[in-house]
Amino acid sequence: MSESRVHQAIDVLKNPAVAPAAAADRIVQLCEEQVRMSSPARHPVTHGDTPGLEGFLWHFWTLMIHAVEEDERLHARVLDILAHLKARESPAGWRIWGVSVKVWSSLSLFGPVVREEFNGPRPYVDNKAIHEWSRSEADLLAALHASPSADDRAQAIVAAGRRYLALHHFLASAWALDLFPSGELYALWAMRPALEYAADSPQYERVPRALEVEAAAAWVAHAAGRMYACKEIFGPQGHEGWPATKGAPGRGGEKWDGVDGYDPKRWQLWKAGFEEVVRDKGEQQHVKRAAEVALVAMERAEQEADGN
Repeated sequence: MSESRVHQAIDVLKNPAVAPAAAADRIVQLCEEQVRMSSPARHPVTHGDTPGLEGFLWHFWTLMIHAVEEDERLHARVLDILAHLKARESPAGWRIWGVSVKVWSSLSLFGPVVREEFNGPRPYVDNKAIHEWSRSEADLLAALHASPSADDRAQAIVAAGRRYLALHHFLASAWALDLFPSGELYALWAMRPALEYAADSPQYERVPRALEVEAAAAWVAHAAGRMYACKEIFGPQGHEGWPATKGAPGRGGEKWDGVDGYDPKRWQLWKAGFEEVVRDKGEQQHVKRAAEVALVAMERAEQEADGN
């Protein structure tokens, strides 16, 4: 069964007794077994896709993301395994969504799965999702720990905030190592809600500014050099001929009306935002520390780019 093979792959991913290179080999083997054992009759496909491939990859990447959200100690190991997977030879003729893919060198479907998972904190109690929470409960998302007297719901909300932050740390690290395509866009999506709105904006009714600041700081801490060097534009502002059908994913928040992407002035806006957090006497200490680390990383990126 495909589910069994995916769970075997996740077990190998998590098992520190298996070297990262050997873990990558086993994951590749399990994927190839799934394709070999699948048939169009049992695994309906369209556009001539490779039977069993999409299902295996989608499930594997999803569970991998859940694993790194739950345990930051896995990050270094999983990044090492991803690097080994990316170096593996991809079978010829495999197709996903009607297109031939180099399944390992491109880490096929990793990006689309991340997009599905990149939708804010997801609290749950007894495997049941919590879809709505109050403004006061939202503040718990930015808490470092739950109170010893907190009920199950409050503990779940605090845990969801920590998982959300762990995901940002992992993706930023992956992008810095060239293991996550489109990381430059996800970095923008982290910076905009954290640093491009006033502190009292309604933007923060569901997810508090403090948590967004920590998430943005994670991207800068791991990938400031790539962000500082990036010139990508994702929208019509600053990109003549940008297709109207693609919207403006790189657009700014209330404080930014420049290009829909990276710009030196936008970088300075982000620095000013982190500085504001550091000066805020009412902000939690762990959030201020994250902002301080981000500022150091930004200064270092500037100095290295200038050759100092």
